[in-house]
Amino acid sequence: MWNIPTELVSVFVLLSFMWFFVYWIFGGIFFAIVSLLRLGRVRKARFSCLFSLASVVCAVGASYTGVVWGRATIESCGTAFDEEASSFLSAMSCGFANITSSFLIWSAVLIFLGLIIMTISKSKEHTWFDKISNRIQEISEGEEEEEE
Repeated sequence: MWNIPTELVSVFVLLSFMWFFVYWIFGGIFFAIVSLLRLGRVRKARFSCLFSLASVVCAVGASYTGVVWGRATIESCGTAFDEEASSFLSAMSCGFANITSSFLIWSAVLIFLGLIIMTISKSKEHTWFDKISNRIQEISEGEEEEEE
């Protein structure tokens, strides 16, 4: 099922952790900015829980795809995998293009999933901006009625 050689398992695990933290931190910042610009309310607990799970799935998918795509390149590089650190560095240097392209593809998947999660996590409450604009509209309508 996983089709990863034993010498590349440590690379897979390290990439999974690394991609998770990158996706989780930068994706969280991205969606925080998106939620502010959309001026909408999002249920934070629901969104953060689902987004964390999506980040884990995308990180594992990105590392698996990168290792599988770069497997031939990494193995043909001719570097011996004698230590954990050297195997990770060898895999990253030999399969850089494959690992990076899988990272970018799965980043797009995470953004798409994040937008779906944000839609699911919308709150029906009015935002502070909506409350202010509604109050201004009520005041302006009241002034128009007084003038007539």
